[in-house]
Amino acid sequence: MSTVVKWIAGIVAAIISAAIVWQVTQPGGLLNPTPDAPHAPPINNTTGQPVYDEKTLVLDLKPGERAPLKVMELWSAPVGLAPSCASGFFLLTWQVREPYPNGGDELLIEEVMPRSDGRTQPIGRGANGSITLGYCAEVFVVNNSLTPYLVELRHASGAHLP
Repeated sequence: MSTVVKWIAGIVAAIISAAIVWQVTQPGGLLNPTPDAPHAPPINNTTGQPVYDEKTLVLDLKPGERAPLKVMELWSAPVGLAPSCASGFFLLTWQVREPYPNGGDELLIEEVMPRSDGRTQPIGRGANGSITLGYCAEVFVVNNSLTPYLVELRHASGAHLP
C-alpha cells in the first residue's frame, strides 16, 4: 500500500473515531444520557374528602400560548354526586416534560378572578407543582417562554360531603 493511501486511511479513521466519540458523549448519547422527565406528581389529597376519577392530560404549548382549563368540563365523579361552586373541588398537579431537566420555569397557572371582567391572577408557576381549585374555577396554563413546552397535568375531582 502506498504511503498516500495509508495517510488518507489514517485521516478517515481519525474522523470516524472523533465522530463516534462526539456522538456518544453528547447529551442523550450513550455515555451521557439525559434523564427521562418525571410524570406529574401524584395527587396529594389533604381535604379529608374522597376524590374521584384521577386522570392525566398532556398539553403541547407553543411559546406564549394560553391554554384554558374549565374545571366544570373536566370534573367527574360517581352518578348522584352533584357538585356546586361551594362544594366541588379539583386537585391538579403538573410537570413540564419537555424541555427537561432545564426548562419549565416560565410556566404560569392563572385563575380568572370572579367578577373582574376576565382579569387573572397567578396561582401556580414553575416546572412542577400542585394546586386545589374550586368547581367553578376557570384557569389558564400559560407558556411564557420562547420555547415550546410539553406539560403533563394530573387531576382528580371531589366534593365536600355533609
